[in-house]
Amino acid sequence: MSGETVLKLLSSAESAAAANETSRAVDALKALKAEHVTFALIIEKALGKRLKPLIKGTDQDVANAAKAVQKLWKDIVVAGGDKNAQAPPKVAAAVAPAAEKAPSTTKPASASATSIETCGDAKRDKLRQLLADKLNIGGAVEGDKYTASEAAVIMETKLNELFGDKPKELSTKFRAISINLGDFTNPDFRRKILDGSYAPEDVPNMSAENMASNARRNANEKIRADALREAERGKTTAASTDMFQCGKCKQRKCTYYQMQTRSADEPMTTFVTCTNCNNRWKFC
Repeated sequence: MSGETVLKLLSSAESAAAANETSRAVDALKALKAEHVTFALIIEKALGKRLKPLIKGTDQDVANAAKAVQKLWKDIVVAGGDKNAQAPPKVAAAVAPAAEKAPSTTKPASASATSIETCGDAKRDKLRQLLADKLNIGGAVEGDKYTASEAAVIMETKLNELFGDKPKELSTKFRAISINLGDFTNPDFRRKILDGSYAPEDVPNMSAENMASNARRNANEKIRADALREAERGKTTAASTDMFQCGKCKQRKCTYYQMQTRSADEPMTTFVTCTNCNNRWKFC
């Protein structure tokens, strides 16, 4: 029943915002923030995506209320669904004094929910742990070929084999994998690794676009088609995309182009420029 209430409140906020009824929209969003929301509901109903128009709207009060809801939902997604049994914030606050009297059995916020097989190298072990935590966002499913920790170890081992002596390339490739694993609109990428559809050892050789969600791939295909049309008219071939995240300013406002810099049987090199801070990087 809670799921139905969440969807009704969100629809109410959307319709009120569209009608410029700020007070009603804000009240609906405040009620929404107090509702119990599970990881599964956020993913299945693409709730985060529906919040974006409210956040980007012209009314600042509605935008602030929507941002508060978005922050709460992001915490749930990052926790990997561990908050399925979480009480709404207003209820949690009411029971807090009683909880303080009992010994705590909760892991510290910094503790990881997924343990990994370590290799003894602190930097490599950190990458393994980060990959395992991202892979564990959706939780395990019966029949999975790999656990999150197993897949993470295989992926990191291959990354080290390919780029261990190339720190910059390793960092770029790891960032691309990590971003797509952590994208809550792209659960298929995580699932395909865990169920064996994508061999974990093959992931470090995948392009960022092949890791992306179908929606993002379609958007980028349109960008390429538009860029091709512009190129045929003698204009620039650089295309805009939100597929890449800048390592400096963390924005996703980028342009990119691809060029064959090696032999014909090798993948093209992608050159990316952040339009926000002008940071540039490349990867294969």
